[in-house]
Amino acid sequence: MKRKFFFFFALVLLWKITLADEQREVASQWRASEIKVDGDDSEWSEAIAYLEKERLGFGLKNDSSDLFLCFKFDRAIQRQALMFGFTIWFDPAGKNKKVFGVRFPIGMMNFAGEMRPDPMQLTQDSSTMPKQFTAMLREVEVIGPEKDDRNRFTAGSSFGIQAASFDSPAGLVCELKIPLHSAPGRPYAIAVNVAQTLGVGFEMGEFDRSQMRERMRREGGGFGGRPGGSGPPGGGFPPGGGRPRGGGRPGEMPPERERMMNAFKIWLRVNLAANASVPDAGATLQNDLDDLRVSLEAKPMSLREALQQVVSQTNLQIVYSDALVKDIQANYSGKNVTARTALDGLLAPAALDYRVLEDDQIVIIKRVKPKDD
Repeated sequence: MKRKFFFFFALVLLWKITLADEQREVASQWRASEIKVDGDDSEWSEAIAYLEKERLGFGLKNDSSDLFLCFKFDRAIQRQALMFGFTIWFDPAGKNKKVFGVRFPIGMMNFAGEMRPDPMQLTQDSSTMPKQFTAMLREVEVIGPEKDDRNRFTAGSSFGIQAASFDSPAGLVCELKIPLHSAPGRPYAIAVNVAQTLGVGFEMGEFDRSQMRERMRREGGGFGGRPGGSGPPGGGFPPGGGRPRGGGRPGEMPPERERMMNAFKIWLRVNLAANASVPDAGATLQNDLDDLRVSLEAKPMSLREALQQVVSQTNLQIVYSDALVKDIQANYSGKNVTARTALDGLLAPAALDYRVLEDDQIVIIKRVKPKDD
């Protein structure tokens, strides 16, 4: 009896060690240039790693305020991501606990309560993709950090989180930008510092046979049918309610299709990058602000556009919350002025200020009012 117990204990211990080994360690790259979250992976050519078993490509970059992620789903798993969703989990302690999550794509099964098109349709390009899927790709879901806390909003630039997708010839590309720290207008964040080890999990949604069967009974149609019984006659594969090709009962997904919907969950230990290229970056940058010259045209433009002009002319790294500069118009122009003068002229009318960080970045913040105001 004791021998059996120790043998069982050894098997459990070996299983735990195997799981620990599966949490691979990777390094995030420092964001050396601006990343536009638009689903275009051209900025990620040197930073994509591949999980061969999961058939997933991914890239990780960070600066002092945000983590940038790029995912490349090949055609074999694109259908599954679009139908059942894909979630990125974060554990600031560097373990594999689901502390904070961002789901994108959220998946058609999570998008609404009605039956959606057959995932086999998703081999088509985005121009012919059903409208429901394109609508679904305009939303992102945040899970946590409180238990059972879920919030869904537009995947543009809401609350500091940005997400975008593009159906490339090789498969679906998704880009995300997620704050490292919460701030006014950016309540959802990972809560981690640069140069820290972060636990990151990738979870692919799975096909739930009982959920699918219940939904088909409720809606009166087969998988891929329309709600309210307006799907194919008999409500299954093939029309007429006959036995689906490859086995299975009427109204069920054929086994060969179900096998394509294999869920996976994998955890990585991600070492966030720190910009240590300049020993005393803060002091050096303070000098640069008085040495670098900027010219801004006297024409109507948004504050965002004006700041981008400063960046393009100086190569300064300027970080700001979209909510902070949204809908603000710039009313400053200057020819061959210092970068410091340009920033002061652009930000002061909008009651904004900036701070120079030690990692060689300039962060736009709200102006602090004097105590006697």
